[in-house]
Amino acid sequence: MALLERTVNIESQTENLAGSGKWDGVQRRVASLGFTTKWLEMPVEMQRAGHLLAEKNGTKGKRILLLGHLDTVLHGEKFRREGDKGTAQARPI
Repeated sequence: MALLERTVNIESQTENLAGSGKWDGVQRRVASLGFTTKWLEMPVEMQRAGHLLAEKNGTKGKRILLLGHLDTVLHGEKFRREGDKGTAQARPI
């Protein structure tokens, strides 16, 4: 729950390169699960955040594909818990 809260509280809209760059905590967490990770930068002229690539090679077990979009949080309220649920409301800039 703490990781979810930290993640939701990152101001990471597409044009906020500094905010989108704060995903290193997620990268470390994914790496701790045995994935090889790297950050793929976008061309500077695009003024967009890069992409986190995580891979785990092997020949046993099921193959999975996880996709995530890191720059979706607009300015909004901070994460809060309501019983067993976590919520936050994004609002347009």
